[in-house]
This record gives sequence, structure tokens and C-alpha cells, in this order.
Amino acid sequence: MDNNLKQSIQKFQKMGEDIKSSLSKRGAWGGWYKVLTELYPDKAHFLFELLQNAEDADATRVKFELEDSSLVFKHNGTREFSESDIDSITNIGDSNKTVNKIGKFGVGFKSVFSYTESPKIHTNAISFEIKDLVIPFLIKPKPIEKGFTTVFIFNFDKTDKPKKKAFSEVNQFFDELDESVLLFLSKISSIEWCIKKGKSVSITMHDKGDFKEIITSSPFQKKNKESVSSWLVFRKEVKVAKKTRIVGVAFSYNKDRKQLQGVDGNVSIYFPAKKENSNLWFHIDAPFSSSVARDSIIDSSDENIEMLAGIGELCRESVHKIKQLGLLKMSFFEILPNIEDPLSKFYKPIFDTLKEQFESDQELIPLGKGKFASINDCLYVSNSSVKNIFKDKEDINIVFDNDSLVGYATLPRRNSRSYRFLEALYDFKETKDDEIYERLGELSDAFENFERYKDKSWMFDDEELEKLQIQTEWLKNKSDEWLQSLYAFLGGQESWLFSSFIKLADNSFNFSHKSLYFPEQNLSIDAELAFININTYTSGDNNIQQEKALEFLLSHNVRYVDESTHLRFLFVDFKFVSKKQHLIDINRLVEFYMANKEDAISLMRSNSYSFIYSESHIEYRFELDGEDAYDSDPLAHPSKIFIDKPFESTGLDYIYSQIKSYFKVSEIYKKLDNWPAFIDLLKYLGVQTKIEIDHANIYDNPNWSELVSKARGERYTYTSIRHDWTINNLKELLMPDENRFEISKLLWEKLCTTKEEYFFACYRVNSAYDAVYADSQLKHKLKFYQWIPGKDGDFYKPAEISREMLHPDLVYENSNKWLDHLGFGEAVAEKRKEDEVKKKVMIDTGIDPKVAEILSGESPEVIKGLLDEYKAKKLIESLERSQGSGKMPKVAPFDGPGSEVNDPEGLEEKIGKDIDSSPSGGKPNNQTRSASTKNSKNFDEIKRFLYSQYHGHCQICGDTFMEKKNKNFFELYSLNRSKKGDRLKSDINREGNSLSLCPKHHAILSLGIPNFTFLEKISSSGLNQNLLKSLFEIRDYATNENDEFYNSPESAGFYLEDALMLPIEIFGENHYIKFSPEHMHNFIVVFNKK
Repeated sequence: MDNNLKQSIQKFQKMGEDIKSSLSKRGAWGGWYKVLTELYPDKAHFLFELLQNAEDADATRVKFELEDSSLVFKHNGTREFSESDIDSITNIGDSNKTVNKIGKFGVGFKSVFSYTESPKIHTNAISFEIKDLVIPFLIKPKPIEKGFTTVFIFNFDKTDKPKKKAFSEVNQFFDELDESVLLFLSKISSIEWCIKKGKSVSITMHDKGDFKEIITSSPFQKKNKESVSSWLVFRKEVKVAKKTRIVGVAFSYNKDRKQLQGVDGNVSIYFPAKKENSNLWFHIDAPFSSSVARDSIIDSSDENIEMLAGIGELCRESVHKIKQLGLLKMSFFEILPNIEDPLSKFYKPIFDTLKEQFESDQELIPLGKGKFASINDCLYVSNSSVKNIFKDKEDINIVFDNDSLVGYATLPRRNSRSYRFLEALYDFKETKDDEIYERLGELSDAFENFERYKDKSWMFDDEELEKLQIQTEWLKNKSDEWLQSLYAFLGGQESWLFSSFIKLADNSFNFSHKSLYFPEQNLSIDAELAFININTYTSGDNNIQQEKALEFLLSHNVRYVDESTHLRFLFVDFKFVSKKQHLIDINRLVEFYMANKEDAISLMRSNSYSFIYSESHIEYRFELDGEDAYDSDPLAHPSKIFIDKPFESTGLDYIYSQIKSYFKVSEIYKKLDNWPAFIDLLKYLGVQTKIEIDHANIYDNPNWSELVSKARGERYTYTSIRHDWTINNLKELLMPDENRFEISKLLWEKLCTTKEEYFFACYRVNSAYDAVYADSQLKHKLKFYQWIPGKDGDFYKPAEISREMLHPDLVYENSNKWLDHLGFGEAVAEKRKEDEVKKKVMIDTGIDPKVAEILSGESPEVIKGLLDEYKAKKLIESLERSQGSGKMPKVAPFDGPGSEVNDPEGLEEKIGKDIDSSPSGGKPNNQTRSASTKNSKNFDEIKRFLYSQYHGHCQICGDTFMEKKNKNFFELYSLNRSKKGDRLKSDINREGNSLSLCPKHHAILSLGIPNFTFLEKISSSGLNQNLLKSLFEIRDYATNENDEFYNSPESAGFYLEDALMLPIEIFGENHYIKFSPEHMHNFIVVFNKK
């Protein structure tokens, strides 16, 4: 026994007894003892402490022997117990180390005292036991089994823990032990345990080159007594807080499949931390700061974060070793973290680091067959046919127009873990079939353009020319079998896209997009036909591929030589010889149509044949060319023909009889054997039977700039959209010279059934962006012109007519919302609202509702302003202050006549006396107007006077009408009116200040609208008839149009030429108030009276 160690035992024994004595004296020993023995919540936690001690002692093998009343632990460590080890195991831990440092006994070992009163330790150098946690005692040495160097003995002798319970807890530890316990240990390679001297269970780790193989042997397993797992383990030193720490990762390896596989990843702090969950699919290890029991990481301290960053870097570096080992396959991507894994913020940096690694330009993306590329230099495609057709790098570079591409990456199953990881990479993109079709279509166009302009090399820059030459040569070198596989892949696509890829019988390609035919042995047509290469759809023994290649050729209008071919060459340069021969040829076409409807339609559609006879076409040519038209071909293309009577009643003749853009099909076709079938064929070929809505050039749309500004993207592809709509000659249809009603009715009926989409233009650069919309050209024009007939015979813009105003022959139908799009009736509805507002304003200011109804078209502000200024005054004051601007909008202009005065002096004297005899002497008083008028000459006398002068005619327009009593109707208007509610400030009603007016002009004057322009030339006194005649001798505005005075009978009492006319202005137009000579004398006397 080593003397130095014996002395150390004695020293620490004395120290331990002092500690116990000191604590006992203070009454703290019991609590201190309990805290240390029960500190670890895990049962049998001290067993990990034993494994740590064995690892630190350089042990490679450990063994546990569990009995009913004891546990023995042995190891073969080569490093003997030292004084520091004795100090550590009898103390509460190394004050210079953290409690979770491997290889040092500390607080963790104290949990053994919850099982035994005195653990015993035997080594080759010393034997001792520990009592009361901290007091070591030398004991008699005990022989150590061969192959081991150190033995720990734990008797289950605690009074508060029965032997059975102690046995059960330790046994449970062994049940939970698995191979992961050895993964991150560098020395121990074998753990063995036996229970009640039974057969041993062992976990043994062996180095197998780059892998670690762990074998678990158990006699209790029913089938295989031995289970083997393989692991790829990586370790790395990292600097943490200026100290070196070792971190590790371990990936499970499936030896049979030769691939890495996912496991429920452990987080180890040397040994698995049972309560820590990383949600990774591989194990990680680091000396993290943790809970006392080392079963979880308790915080995200700076040191822990640094260690985790080190694990991320280790994962990044391990990818290259995994690639070298041939394990960088899709199976590896399955175990990598992805965006949908529930990683906590603490563990997410591992995902971020791996993501950055695979986004780099390093060749880490597997292409298959041991090849790799960066994420930028590979393609992901799901269609295996694409990979089989475009195998070589040259194929890929040309088809995808990218010289950096090196191959196809392995595309994992969608929604798999590997797909979700790749999906998170910045440059990951799965190339779909549509994109490949698009690119092949562009390549076909390039071949066609190169063929068309190859003699004009100046159209291409040097780089573009070289590129086109390489691409063309590439296609020419492709085998017939390869072309067949390409055709099979393209089968069913749009027929115009890929014609350049079709190989001809002479081994050239259809770059010119000719009409093609399948090879024919016995050809009876005297014509040069382009035949395709038969091997491109017959070679090989893949029947399915051959069928798809044939389908592709048929979809690209490759034809067999048959009757349709004969007809094609008959009509390719069709001439009109005579009506008789023409009908023979058309009968042949109709016969073929009856037998092969679809083929006949396809034949005549696919070629621009002008074969329809039309007399109106001849007439049109004659109008253009004169007599030279007789030498012109009288045949027209179906797209320029329309049908009407006697075949069908379409009404189109109303349109095209004046708009010479379409021509009527000739009536000679009534002589055909089956003319209805011919008309049926013509309909399929696009002849017009109704007004058609056609595509318009979107660049002509008034909102084109707005569409461009809203649309996104720059690169136009075949998925672009440029839709706009119109009707040919729409402007002429909306404003025709003849048949206006009939054409408008046709247009109305067409729009009632049209699609709503035709009212919008649609624009899109390519399928990567959303389309944008604006009003179509059709909508713009329909809204702008007056084309809808009303029941009053006029035509209106859509907004200016309502349903009630429509012509009865037009059926209102708006189920497709076309009228809503055109704003139908909006202006009418708005006008009604405005008129109601105006009417209310006038009624609120005291205007009679009937008058307000008549004048509701005027501005309410103007009307109200005029009424506010209208005040009672003397005649001249009334005339001056009640006049309006005369500039209001026009309603309707009119004009009027006069009579002779035999004794002007007598009349003037009589009027003067009448004025002087009035109660106020002609002066204004404070009575209300109604009171004043009671003392004036009554209204009946004034009305009789006015009727004697004008026979009921309006002094402005001459208008009147007969009442029930066979007398003409008129209204008396007083020129001295005052505003309602004001005190009278002017003269009373007299013959000289009253007028005979129609109801309309009575209302106009009542509102103070006219401007009495005659006041500008006369003064307030000294007025006489001679002066008036001299001032207003020239009657510039007198007219007999719409003026009943010019048609009034002589019985009116005067002739128009005798009338005196005072000019006024109404609604911006000039008119006259016509006075008879006698009435004018009355007017002058009242006007001059002070």
C-alpha cells in the first residue's frame, strides 16, 4: 500500500472529522448531509460519476455487478488514485473546476450516500472507505479481479432506502443504457454489467475505419443476441472564453444501405442529457453549462452559444468528409434540419450554418453517379424524360441557355425532409415542364429566324451568330432516335411552337415552317411536297414512344396525301374561270366537307384561300380600279365575306352596303347541289353572320401608358397577354350615313349577348406576374358616341338615355352587365338629382312649384341670387334692379307686334290725372302691396286693355292659345313687382307698367332673369315715342322665325310694323318687348311720372 496515499488518507480523515464536528456543533450536520445526498433528482446518478472517473483514469473497459444487497464497479484504468482524487472524492468538489467536469469526483458522487453508508474503494495502491460523506478510513486490501485495476463496492445498507428499492433503481439505470453512452467517450470502449451473477450484458465500441461500430450483446434478446449500430462521429476543438473545449456530432450509419440515417437526436454533456431536446436528427455533444443533474441546458449563456456555434462549424466541415465517403446523397439531406422543424432559437444556428454551406459555390449538390455541383450550376427537374433526352452537358447548356450548368441534381420527393431543406436554399428552383416547353419554343423560333436571315449576317452580332451556328449544328447532329424521344416529350403541345425540330426526308430540318406530309410511294399530284423523315417516328421498339412522336407530328399539321391534298393544290392558286366551272369546283369542296367535315374545315382554315364569288366585291374593285377591275379576280377570302338574304336574314347588308369592308356572298351559290352545307362550311371559315367583336391592337388603347406602368416584368414570353377588343369600323357603325336605326339595333342586340370580358383590356408580360386591366377600346367608343335610339327619334350616348327613354324596338337586357360597364343612364339619373335640388331651392325661396318645375334646369345658385336682388321700386328702378345678366343657358328664343294712338295728348292727360287721383299720389307708401292695389284700377280693366291691344299674344314671343270661352289666354305681368315680404316701394299696377305675357315669359320675368338692355340708352325722364323710334329704329334681332306676332291676325288691333320694340336679353339671346302705340304712350307717361 502506497505510504504517501496512506498519509493522505489520514490527513483527509482528520479534516473530515473536523468538518463534521464543526457542523454538528452548529446543528447543521444533518441538513448538510441530506442536501448533498439528495441533490440529484435522478436515481442512481452516481453511476455516471463512476463512468466519468474511469474515462479520466484512461480505462477502456468497465464492469458493473449488481446483487440484491450491493453493487460492485470495476475498471481497468491505468492511472492510479492520487491525493487530489482522494481530496475530490471526500470533498464537495474541486473548487478550481465546475461541477460537471469529467474525471473529477465532486458533488455528484455524494449521491451514492443515499444508497450506502460507506462506499469502499480498492486499487493496487490504496484501499479505503468513506464514512459520513467526507471522512476516509484505511481498510484491509482486497484482491482485484484480473484485467481490472480499480474496484468500488457499494453495500445497500441505508436504513431509509430498502435494499429492494436500491436494487430496483440501479437496475433501471441499466435498462435505460444504450449505445449512445459510448459515442462521445474517447477512452472507454466497453461497458458490461451482470445482475445476480447472471449472464453479462455488454455495449462495446470498435473503430471501423472512419466509422464507430457499437455492438450490444444481451442474453435476454429473443432473436438476435447481438445488435450492431454504426456511427460517423466528428469531434472538434473550439475556443470558448479563451479555453479549449471539445464538441462533437454523431450521425447514424446504415451499413446495409450505405447511407446516413436520422435518429432522435440526443444532446450530450459527455453523457446524454435526458431532459434536453434539440429536435435534430443527429446527436451533438459539448460541455454545456447545465443543471446540477446534467440532464438539461439551463441557459443560453455566451459560453453555451459559442459552443453551439462550434457545433455548427463542425457540421459544416463534416459535409466535406461525408462527401469523400460517398455519403452525400439525398438520404443525408433527410437528416438535416429544415424550415419546418421545431428548432428553438438556441439550436437554429446549426440550420443556418448548414444552409449557408449549401448555398455557397462549393460543389455539394449531388448529381448522381458520384458527381456534384453548386446550387447555381445544376438543375432540378421532376420529369425523368427531360433527363433522358437532354443528357449531355451540351444538351443542357443549349436547351436551358446557360453554359455554367453541369447537370441535373437529384430531386427528392416533394414534401420530404430533403425537399424542405433544399427549398430553403436561396437559389433552389424546380424547373417545370412548362418552362422547358417555353425554352424549346424560343429555340425553335431562333432556328426559324436564323434560316430566314442567314444571308443577312449583319443582323446578328458575332457572339449571337456563333451561338446560333452552334445550336443549329447541335440539332443537325442528333440521331433519329433522339428526335423521336423529343417528339414524344413534346406530344400534345401547341402546334406552332416546335416546327423547327421536325426532320425532313432529306435530313434537313423544317426551319422554314413548310407544309409537311408523311412519305407517299405513289404520288399523283404534280407538285413539290416536303416529306418528313420516317425514322423519327418508326425507329426503335418503344411502341409508346413511337405513338407519342406520331401524335406530335400530327399536331404540327403533318398530313397524309389524300383528297384533301388534291383540294389543297386546287385552291392554292384558285382562279375564277366561269360561273359554271366555279360551281363545279365548289360542289367538289362541299362533297368533301360532307364526308370529312373536320378535315375540310382544317384544310380551308389553314390556308389563305380567296375562293368566294361576290358581286359586291367586283363593284368595290371597280370603284377602286375603274375599268382595270374587270381584269381583277372576283374572288374574296372568307374573312371578307358576310351572309345575308337570300341565305339568312342577318341585317349585315344594312352595314356593308355603305361600309365597303365586307362583301356579300353571291346568290349564285343557291344553284349548288347542297348550298346549306356550303353556307355551313363558310360559317366555320369565319364569314360574318353577325357583328363580331375582334382583337384590337392594345397599343392603340387610350390607357396604354397606364397599363405599362402597372405591369411588372421586362422579358416577354409566349405566356404574355395583350388583349384588347373592338368592332371593325366601329366608328362608322356608331355614326352611319344611312340605316342608322337598323345598325344601332343590330349593335344593341349583339352587346346584349356579348361576354363581359370584352369591355376590358388585359396586359401581362409573362406568367410570373399578375395581369393588369383597363377599359377596352370597344368600351371607350361605345361610351363616347350618340348611337342608342330613343323613342323620341333622337340618338343618345349610353349615359344620356334611360330605360324609359329607349325606343320600343330595343329590348332591355343587362344580365351580362354591359350597360353597367357603359354607364347607361348615369347622366340622366344625375340630372334628375340635380333638378330636384334646384327645384327645392326655388320652392324654398317662394317660387310657385309649377314655375320651379319649368325652370329647374337652371342653376339653383343663380336663381336664388336673382331672387335675393329682386326688390319693389318705381318702374325705372324696378326695371334697372330686377333685370338679370341675360346670359343664362338657352331654353328657347321667341319674338312679337303694336296699335295706333289718334290723340296722344289727350291720352297722356287722362293717364296723368289717373295717377294724381291715386291715394298716394303716385308716391310709394307704407301699405302692403295688396292694400295698394285695391285702390288702383282693378286688374280686370288692365287685362281688358291689354287684350284689346294684343288679343292675348305675348309681347315677347307672340305665343297664346284659346281658352274655353273662345278667348286667347295670357298672364298680366306688373313691371313694378316687389319681393315677397317687402314693403311696397314703387307705383301701383297700371296699364303703363303692365305687360301681356305667356306663362313661360311671365315666369322668366318673375325671376328677374332678363336684362333690360334698352335702359342703357334712355334716361329716367323726358321719354317720348319719337325718341324711342329714333333710338330703336334698327331692329337687328327682329325675326319671323318662331314668333307668333308675324302670324297674328289684323284683328289684334295693330300691325307689327307699327309696333315699338324695346330690346332685352334672355339666356344670352336678344329679344324685343313689342308695344302697341297706345300701350307705349301709357308706358311713357308712367315712366316719366316722378
